[in-house]
Amino acid sequence: YEILIGLVGSEMCIRDRRGPQRGSDLQVNLTISFEESMFGCKKEITVPVSEKCSECNGSGAKEGTTAETCPNCHGSGQERVTTRTPFGMAQTVRTCSQCGGEGKIIKEKCPKCGGKGSVTTKKTITVDIPKGIAHGQSIRKKGYGSAGTKGGANGDLFIQILVTPSKQFQRQGNDLYTDVAINIVQATLGAEINIPTIDGDELYTIKPGTQPGTKVTLRGKGAYNVRNDKARGNLIVTLNVVIPVSYTRLTLPTIA
Repeated sequence: YEILIGLVGSEMCIRDRRGPQRGSDLQVNLTISFEESMFGCKKEITVPVSEKCSECNGSGAKEGTTAETCPNCHGSGQERVTTRTPFGMAQTVRTCSQCGGEGKIIKEKCPKCGGKGSVTTKKTITVDIPKGIAHGQSIRKKGYGSAGTKGGANGDLFIQILVTPSKQFQRQGNDLYTDVAINIVQATLGAEINIPTIDGDELYTIKPGTQPGTKVTLRGKGAYNVRNDKARGNLIVTLNVVIPVSYTRLTLPTIA
């Protein structure tokens, strides 16, 4: 029932919602690795699924019996209550206290579902994890939520993805960030170095005179866009110059 706020005359209105009702949505968490979130994967999870009871076909009544019309509300699902107020007698309409607004009463409940009309079973389902999915995003599996009532559709299952942090990369949007250490000789004279990416090491030439904290961008080496796996973010690399704590002599190549 949906109660409407307000009075019509001296009576409160109640909208009857005893028809088919969609089941509620459910949510579960699924933890995956950083690498799995980058390239996508398939995962199997076992979840409780609510289904229509096969023994009573969802009626909730014991086989061979049927639900009876509520003697209190005569099937309307509503009852009228008269109360005395400072302004006189007032009459209100409320959900029937005997049948809970169903309009019918089950005297002999189904032994399998206990009169609920649905049973909960465990099912193993396969979840397709798309490339580039981010921590906290959800995947929807239609129809795997709670069972509907009176012929209503099942709710949906939402699988919230939890991504374990990477030791190498940090993600912001579809861009990835990482730090790479170089020595003072490489920073001074320039050098070719290997930069780690999610696709493997990338050869990169640093310029002579590179300063500590210099950032370089490798375009298209970031995370995949979860809605378009042909689009990718960038990899932003911070070059950290490591200065030795102590050394006897730094030998630089002779420049003619």
